[in-house]
Amino acid sequence: MQWFWRSGNRTFYLRDAESTIGGVLQRVLEEFMLERKSYIISRQFTKFFIPTIMMTMALSMSIVIDGMIVGNILGPEALAAVNLVLPVTLIFNSLYVLFGVGGSALYSVSLGRREKERARQFFTTSLAAMLAAALLVLLGGLFLCGGIAKALTGNAPNLTGLVYDYLRIVMLEAPLLIVVPGLVYFIRSSGNVRTASAALITANVVNLILDLVYIGGFDMGIKGAALATGTGYFTGLLIALYGVFQCETLKPQAVSPGAAVRLLKETLSTGLPNTINTVLNFFRLTCINGIVMMYLGSSGVTAFSVCTSCLSIVSMFVGGSAQTMAPLLGTLYGEEDTRGVHFTVKKAICITGISSLILLVFFEIFPRQITGMFGVSDAGQTAIAVEALRIYAWNLPVMGVLFVAMCVYPILGFQKLSSFIALLEGFLLVVPAAFLLARLLGHAGIWAAFPAGEFGTLLILFLITKRIRKKQPQLQGLFLLEKEQKKNVLDVTMIQEVSEAVALSEKAISFCRENQVPDITANKVGLALEEMAVNIINQKKKERKKSYIDVRIAIGEEQICISVRDNGAPYHPFLPENMVGDFDNIRMILAITDEAVYDNILGMNSSIMKIHI
Repeated sequence: MQWFWRSGNRTFYLRDAESTIGGVLQRVLEEFMLERKSYIISRQFTKFFIPTIMMTMALSMSIVIDGMIVGNILGPEALAAVNLVLPVTLIFNSLYVLFGVGGSALYSVSLGRREKERARQFFTTSLAAMLAAALLVLLGGLFLCGGIAKALTGNAPNLTGLVYDYLRIVMLEAPLLIVVPGLVYFIRSSGNVRTASAALITANVVNLILDLVYIGGFDMGIKGAALATGTGYFTGLLIALYGVFQCETLKPQAVSPGAAVRLLKETLSTGLPNTINTVLNFFRLTCINGIVMMYLGSSGVTAFSVCTSCLSIVSMFVGGSAQTMAPLLGTLYGEEDTRGVHFTVKKAICITGISSLILLVFFEIFPRQITGMFGVSDAGQTAIAVEALRIYAWNLPVMGVLFVAMCVYPILGFQKLSSFIALLEGFLLVVPAAFLLARLLGHAGIWAAFPAGEFGTLLILFLITKRIRKKQPQLQGLFLLEKEQKKNVLDVTMIQEVSEAVALSEKAISFCRENQVPDITANKVGLALEEMAVNIINQKKKERKKSYIDVRIAIGEEQICISVRDNGAPYHPFLPENMVGDFDNIRMILAITDEAVYDNILGMNSSIMKIHI
């Protein structure tokens, strides 16, 4: 049997497989090949993963680099001073996380929904908010620098001078430390992950070199470490601005005051969970430093600084997978690609889990060598640091799961749940546990409080999500993802073969008929899909690489939406210059569809065709 569509003097055929044994086997093979697979999303995840790891590494490395160089050249007291200033730098982090992470997540969702103007508006309001916040921090910090230094040192007045010298310069660098990472998040969400990572990597390479020059060469002491960080981030700013000017959707746009307020509210709501976690880290570190000082003195602070520096290293891998997931998840959620959302979250959890376990084993086997990297050589300090690191490391596996959860929930609309997790993990459980366990177990109890807080948070999260799933049965799992299977949605993947394009067309027609779509509309869907697939296949032949095409057909009450995605070179199929050739398939698509649009999002070609029922 043959189905066909006539246009002018041409007849285009859609052939069914013959009802023979060979035809049946062919049909079975086609059904298998046309199942939705994760090839494209996995490839994009992998493509983004290494640059994002490097970007996350760069965000954490300024602290680690300063700690290593300061500890080895200037000694343990200077290392303790850098660690005591860490809570202040976490405030900077909270601001770029609030506006950078929150704004870029909504920016990604807007791109997925093809709302470019709204995406530009999110960028504009977020940038303005970051600049305003940076100015306030700069002015406030300069006036309060002396008092902050005294408050941070508390029971260790011998460290006040070192802390003040380091903190005063860090305050002057506040605009750079806030704005540059915030810009980088938007650049990454635009799909230019290489420029995003290059900005932060360059900043930290310059920081490393100048640390050695300022501290070791010019003998500038702890001031040199702070100055090196600022110089490095100024270099990163120049690269970030280049990335901004390259992208159409990262151009500032005039926004009315009313619209700016609404956009800012959405940004704050989305970025708040991660910000709460960062701000609470300030209070957690301050409280834990106080407890450590009470039980162990400055030697304990040095040991704890090793743990926090190692946490920064861990966040490179654990946080890197979650950060890789964020722009992909936002875009796929905006496109209503439920199965793609599942693929992305599973990929992030898999990488996070493996990384956490490897690092846990590494910290358990080589704690002495790790502490030595930070210039800790005294026998007493080494013993405390080794014990701390071995106990502290057990929070890593659960921390990875919670990190992914706090990235997933705001995008899916569960901002309050994500904020609650941050509150539990960041302060409410770990600090009381540190007070209690320190009294019961001594100083070992301080380190045990961290894994206790992580496991306690996971248990509470499990109970909360179980209750949510009872009220909303369409959700599933710990991450509250929407169930994949929908009767009115067809999700398939095909390889770049014309035979598969024909099979896909037939499958689409059958799917439409099963959902009571009129034959003439069903045939239009099948034909449009086949022509688009053939067009992509012909384009990919020029690239000489075998790849895949994801197709999603969603049947609504009034129209059918056909989404086609591939990861080939950027190629706009609907431009006039591409409507050439003996077989004009693009003109055919435009003739039988009511709407056809294209975008390249996160390195993926994404075409959407709509046909009214």
